[in-house]
Formats: sequence, structure tokens, C-alpha cells
Amino acid sequence: MLRSGSRVWADHLRFPLPWIEWTLPLPRSAAWKAFGLPGLVFLCSFALLWMGLSGLRLGEGELVRGEGVNAQDEAVYSYAARGMARSGDWLTPRFLGRPFLYKPPAVYWLSGLSVAVWGEHAWAYRLPAAVASSATMALVAAMAMRAGGKLAGVSAWLVLLGCPWWMDLARRNLTDPLYCLGITVAMAGVRGGWWFAAGVAMAILAKGVGGAVPLAVAALVWFTPWAGMRRSLRAALVDWGRVALLAGPWFVAQMWLHPRWFFEEFIRVEVLAWGLGAAPQVSAEPAWWFYGKHLMGWQGVPILAAVIGSGVALARRERGVLPPLAWAGVMVLAIGGYSFRHATYLMPLVPAVALLTAYAPRWCRWLWVVAGVALSVSSALAWREPRVVQPQIALLEERVREGAGRPLLVHGTGDHFHAALLPFPRVRYVFPSAAMPPKGFALDFRSMGIAVSVDEFLELPRHLARFESTQRAWGLRGHEATACVILYENEAELRRLREEAAEYDFLESGAAPELIPARR
Repeated sequence: MLRSGSRVWADHLRFPLPWIEWTLPLPRSAAWKAFGLPGLVFLCSFALLWMGLSGLRLGEGELVRGEGVNAQDEAVYSYAARGMARSGDWLTPRFLGRPFLYKPPAVYWLSGLSVAVWGEHAWAYRLPAAVASSATMALVAAMAMRAGGKLAGVSAWLVLLGCPWWMDLARRNLTDPLYCLGITVAMAGVRGGWWFAAGVAMAILAKGVGGAVPLAVAALVWFTPWAGMRRSLRAALVDWGRVALLAGPWFVAQMWLHPRWFFEEFIRVEVLAWGLGAAPQVSAEPAWWFYGKHLMGWQGVPILAAVIGSGVALARRERGVLPPLAWAGVMVLAIGGYSFRHATYLMPLVPAVALLTAYAPRWCRWLWVVAGVALSVSSALAWREPRVVQPQIALLEERVREGAGRPLLVHGTGDHFHAALLPFPRVRYVFPSAAMPPKGFALDFRSMGIAVSVDEFLELPRHLARFESTQRAWGLRGHEATACVILYENEAELRRLREEAAEYDFLESGAAPELIPARR
């Protein structure tokens, strides 16, 4: 029932959420009282994310603004998802004709199902990411509200909503939004059970080995007395078995279907080389500065509130602060311990910071509510309108409108692999041989005939039998993956390729992009 009197108006002035809840046409049941704020957070978050789902083309722009790392992974993942939807092969993701086993397939499954239902639109590819990110924000708000009330829930939500790079990633067709949701679900069910197992399995099937982070957090809170969540080893083994039951079948299937490819690409290259080796970096900055500037640039106030809140809660011996504190600590160690540095790895750390702000003094939360509203609105509006960031992509789409009847050679990755998603009969990429990853950080595509020299490409029929024999040993059939990449040694070879491959359109995607039409 509605309360009346000065106390009602004082409550409304202090915090307007009850008024919002009452004026919206929402149910008045006890279930709504329990889940009303998370539901409202989900709807508002999805509405803000929806505004930007078509703002950029797939793969266009940077993953994190100002970092200088392009968003080509989004186009690659979208290609793999589209291939699953078109072919009906939901087990093995592929890119340009070859198995693509760097990452498990959860994001390909969801975006593939989305485009199968809604069609091949940029927003349809990104729809699962927006839903996953909205669910993450709703879960964080629910957990924060349980810890510190409605104001804590709203301020925790605004920590996520007011972080521009978090919101940028939240609406991209990448592994990170689903990975972030998996960790959040696991932490919401950290006491164990099927919810915990489902969250861990989701994180593993989205990101691979990194999805095991909740297992490390759970070990801290289960097997140490100070967390108040002691569990027996038998109960823990049951939960680990549930995780294996949910996440394991795809890995077993790939070990059966593509044993050599799975071991070489996923285990040796992705896990061991990029995770533990001396990986080539996108930045020469030390790890602490690289990650610190991204965190403190937009999350300085929430981190300060989280530190204050953690200290206050620990001083009061509040055990509820220990799981999010363990979550933040394990994520910091995991990110710092992984050899390759990438700002997207910070995405699951931000919900942990948001949860810790629930334990901060009330004035800290109000401070972030005011700042978070302004930042979240500006972040949403920044993605609202379509804009051209990559002129190479604009040239390609203009060519498609004219009629993409010719195969295409793309020099460099200025298109961020967007050309692979367009209806050209065949797309091949041209790189200087020096641009290939160092030995051990990619498969030997050269020996397979997936990457070829200019001479081999111009005389391709003569080499097909040799390439086919090598590819068969890797489990490949047909020639779809052959000569997807052409390597040149110098400018003379590049000019020769342009002149002699006259049946191809040629995209020069450097500083001055130009689409040179085929001459025959």
C-alpha cells in the first residue's frame, strides 16, 4: 500500500526509486519487491545498450577508446557465427575455411542463433552481448542491494554504466560480455550448486582457461575459515564435476574431431604461448601502468569507494565482503599473470569493484550516483549515431552496392576483416611477410598453403596438390582455406601481384585507402 505523510515525501526526496517503481505498470507482488530493482536495471541497461548496437559496423573502430587496438576480433567472431548459422555445423567454428579453435564456441553459438532468427544485421550479431551485459548489471545490482540496500544497488549499477570502455565492450560481439556474465553468475552462486557450475561453464566456454577464475575464488571462500562458507572436499568435487559435465563435451568433441588442430592451436598457441610465453605486446608499457591507467582513468572514484568500503566492512567483521574481495584479488592476479596484455581483460574486474562499493559509506555512494548518471548518458549517446571510422569499410560497402561480382584482395587489415563478412565471391588478404606472428604464436600456415608467397599464388594450380596433401594431414578437406593469405617480401612483389592478379578488385587499405577495380 502507498504510505502517506511527510515520511513518504522525505523518502521520495532522499531517493526517487520508490516513486519510479510505483508509477511504472509493474506487478505489486512480493516477487516484484524482491526482484524489482534488478528487473528495472536490466530493462534500463538493455535500452541504453540497444541505442548503440548498430552505431558501428562489425569490427569497426577500437576495442577500447584510445588504446589503439582495432576491433577486428568482432568481425572474425561474427564470421565464425555466421558460418555456423549457414552450414549447421555448430561444433567447429571456422574462419576463411579453416577451423578456428583459439576460443571455445559459446559466443559463436549465441550470435549464430541470433542471426539465424533475426537475419545478418550488425545489431543481431551484438544482441547476445547486450543481453549478457544487461544481465550482468542486473545481477551486480541485486547482490549490491542485498549487501547495502537500494542505494548500494543503484550506485553499483552506475559504476558499470558510467565506465565508457566497459560499455563499449558490453555492446560488441566479443567473448568478454559472456565471460563477464559467467563469472558474475558463478559469484552470485558462490556457495555452490548448479548455478555456480553453470556460471563457471559459461565463462570457460566463452574464454577458455580464463573461465576457471571462479574456481580459484571458490577455493578461497570454501577452504578458509574466515569466509564462513566452509564446504567439504566431497561437496566441492561434486560442483567441479558439474562444471566438467556442462563445459567438457565441446572440448572432448574437438579432441576427437580435430585432435592435431585442437592441440596445436588451442593448447600450444593460445594457452601456452600467449598465456605463458614472451608474447608480442600491443604496448611497451609495463603491465602495472598499462592496466592502471585504464582502471584509474574512469574508475578512480569507485576504486576509492571500494577500498574504503572493504576496509570498513573488514573492520566490522562483515563476512559478506570477502567473496567480492576474493573475486577482485584473483582477477588482478590472473590478469597480471597472463603474458599478453589487453585492456579487455579488465572487464570482469569492474563488477567486483562495483560490488565492493556497496560497503562504502553512504556519501561515497551518492557521490558516484551523481557522477555515474552523467557518464552513463554520455557513453550511451556516443554510440547512438552511425559514423564512419574506417574509410576502408565504407569503400567496400560502396563496392558491394555497385555489385560485388569480383573476388577481392585486401592489402593489410585496415578493414578489420570486415571484408570477409561482405558478399564478395572470394576474399584474400595480402601482408608483408615480416608482419606474420613470431614462431610459436600461430600455426605454421605457410607449410599448409593457407599462407602463400606471391609466386605460389600466381601459379596456384601447380601447387594445389602439395597443399592439399599437407592440409589433409591436418584434417582439412577442399581448397577453401588455400591461399587465404598472400605474403610479399618487398614493394616490387606487391606491384607484381597487383598487375598480374588483374581479375581481382584490390583494396589498398593504408593511410590513403583506395579500391582499385579489376581490369579483366
